[in-house]
Formats: sequence, C-alpha cells, structure tokens
Amino acid sequence: MGNNATEDTGFANCSLYLNEQFNQTNSSAILNGEVNNFTLDLVEGEYNWSVECYDTAGLYNWSENRTFYVDFGFPSINLSYPEIDDVVYSSTVEFNFTVTDNMDGLLTCNLTVDGDVVDSDFNASNGTVTNRTVPGLGIGDHLWNVTCWDGAWNLNFSETRNFTIADFPPNATLTSPYDGYWNNDSSIILYYNASDNNDLANCSLYLNGQFNQSNSSALLNGEINNFTVGLIADGEYDWSINCTDNEGLNGSSEIWTFYIDTRFPQITLNAPWNNNFSLSSNLSFNFTVTDNMDDNLTCNLTVDGLVDSGFNASNDSLTNRQIAGLVDGENYWNVTCMDNAGNTNTSETWMINVTEYPSVILNTDDNEYFNYTDILFLVSSPELLLS
Repeated sequence: MGNNATEDTGFANCSLYLNEQFNQTNSSAILNGEVNNFTLDLVEGEYNWSVECYDTAGLYNWSENRTFYVDFGFPSINLSYPEIDDVVYSSTVEFNFTVTDNMDGLLTCNLTVDGDVVDSDFNASNGTVTNRTVPGLGIGDHLWNVTCWDGAWNLNFSETRNFTIADFPPNATLTSPYDGYWNNDSSIILYYNASDNNDLANCSLYLNGQFNQSNSSALLNGEINNFTVGLIADGEYDWSINCTDNEGLNGSSEIWTFYIDTRFPQITLNAPWNNNFSLSSNLSFNFTVTDNMDDNLTCNLTVDGLVDSGFNASNDSLTNRQIAGLVDGENYWNVTCMDNAGNTNTSETWMINVTEYPSVILNTDDNEYFNYTDILFLVSSPELLLS
C-alpha cells in the first residue's frame, strides 16, 4: 500500500488502518514528501484503508478513506445456447451464457466464433443470462466460446462448443401495393422482400397462378425488390412471388390481389327530364351509373352549386337523391361518380325549371263562432311575404 506524507518538522511515525482498525506502523524511516508504503498479506474481500501520521512535535493528521478489493477467484462461464451439435436455421444467431464471479457484479467479456472475436469488451452481469446477437454467419459448422475477466483481471475461458447453420428456403414477403389495391393504369409495379441465409439465385412473379417473369437484375438479399408489369388488360389479378437460393431450395410468398381498371364510369341522368317544369321545390333526382368492374361507386349530385356529396351508388342500378328547397326558376344539375381505381366522370348537365304555386294559409280557426258582424279573416302566404 503506498502513501505520500509531508511535514515541515519531520515525522515520528505513520500508521495504517484497515476497516477502521489499526494494522501496522512504518517499520522504516518515513520519507518526507515522498511515497512510502505498507506491505500486507490479506485474504479475499473488500477493504477500506487510511493512514494516520504524527510529527516530532506530537501533531497528527489523517488521510482520506479509500477502498480496495482482494480477489483471487477466476470467473466461471456456463454456455447455454447454441448447445453442442445444435442445428440452427438462421444466419443470425443469438448466443447466450451466464458468467459467475465471487465478488465482481459486472464483468467484461468477449464472444469468439471460429477463432475470431466477433463481439468484444461487452458487459455481463454476474449470475445473469447474457444474450449477444451475431448476424451474417455462413452455412456450415461453427465453433464458439466466451472469455470473461473481473475487475481484478482474473480471466477465464468457457468450454468451446460446436453448432451447424443449415441452409433453409428463401423467405419472400409481399410489401406493396397492399392486398386489394385498385390501379387505373395498365402498368403496375409490384414490390416484395426476398431474404435467404444463402445467396438468392432468382425470384419469379406469378399472376393468377401462371408464371409471368423472373428478375432480370441482381437480387438484393433481405431488401426490397420489384417487378414491373405493363400493358395488362382490365381485370382482377392474384399475384405471388417464388424465390430460389443457390442450393436449389425455394420458398413462396402469400397471395395478394390487385385490380386493373382503366375505364371511366358512365352516368345516365333519368329524372327530372331535361328542360322540364316542376311545380314543387322538393325534387327526387334519379340517375344510373355503370362501371366495368366496381360494384359500388362514390358519387356527388350538384344542383346549382348545392352539392350532395360522397354517397354510394350501386353499379347499373337506379339511384335516387332527394333535394329540398330549390328556388323558382332554372336549376341546373349533374352527377359526378368515381370508382375504386379513382376513375372519375361527370354526366351531362340538365335543367329543371321550378315554378311552385304560392301556398295560402288560413290563420282564422276552422268552425269558429263570432258574436259580431264585422269579421276580419286572417290569411298569409310565405311566397307573398318573400316577394
């Protein structure tokens, strides 16, 4: 144990205290202003220590308290996974082990695979399972072990275990467009993710269960790839991806559906007839929308700037919409409809001339009796009040 002591008049002695108990006094002359020491023979454990020094005038002082540890024990390491002769079907392996030490709560470790340290100087808690993930391991046999050391630099090695990474079929996943997508163009780009723990040889697109095409460029393993399909007819299509790796193993994606619809809906106005007259300001507008594919379309009815928006209209069926409070005079109306693919069309515009007779309201009650001859009858008309 080393300590530095300074004194103007000279030292009488310095004493070492361990765990607040006197241990020993310097057996040789103290070097003023220089490093002095005590030699100890201790068992394992945690110790706090301090030094008390007296000068020749009988004055004394204490150092601060410090702590040190004596640790002779090596950590022990128990490997958990992969076990001996395990077969792993992934190029990414999660290794786990437990390191146990007699004193240190947090140790430092290295993970070694096939003789190379692949994960270095990471912390592992004493007596707790530690997980370390290593990606990109190749197909075949592998060896692994763990090295750990405690705060006293006591270092130990685990046993060395073997495991095997086996080849497995590629994984193909559809990404976009989403299942049930509608497209109003005859061309479409289909995106998918293809991954394999070996190299990918090729991926193929199948439409409605029939081969369509294979990738013409290098595949990105574990990333997004795509196929472009052009000039296909309107209709419903099922699509899936099949991928093959360099060992001849293949895997298929799920099956999704998309729709190609390039035609605009057609709208036929039925009633009220064009250039017709109506004696009522409350009218039922009737039309028929026809689409080549969509069963239900979204429509807007516009009457002189008044819009009845976002209602559903069944394909090739009569649709009625009620509009109340139309003003007298010429009222122009049309219908706009959109199918699921976003194809939008607007009908021709028709005119209906509203000429509503004025309404007359008798304000004097029915069957009323009067006991005088000068009678005032009360009559009102909303139209007359408006005029």
